[in-house]
Amino acid sequence: MRVVFKRGALAVCAVAILMASMAASASAQPVPPNCAGFASPPALPDGATASHGRMASTGRAVEAWRLEREGKLALCRSDIDALRAQLNAMEHAFNQAGSERNNVLGAWNAEVTEFTERRRRRD
Repeated sequence: MRVVFKRGALAVCAVAILMASMAASASAQPVPPNCAGFASPPALPDGATASHGRMASTGRAVEAWRLEREGKLALCRSDIDALRAQLNAMEHAFNQAGSERNNVLGAWNAEVTEFTERRRRRD
């Protein structure tokens, strides 16, 4: 039982250190470039007073902006999905380490109870 406790304690400590270091670094990390620095949209003319030429040129500008924005949004979504997968893996490791901790502590408490009862019967 003693070896299992040491392994469980080591795993819990390792995960705690990993989580603490990742939390510290996560708070200092900037937004990835794919999710920052979006280009501003073009200025839109007043449809009630704008000329046909102005509407046409703005339409081309809006279409170019839309295509650029959709491309950058796709890259940002890809970054988000990658980070979400990393977070899911971290949560899984955290939950496994917590379960192992609970199992080891439960087993340890059972052994302590058994030991205490045996000592009481002997005394």
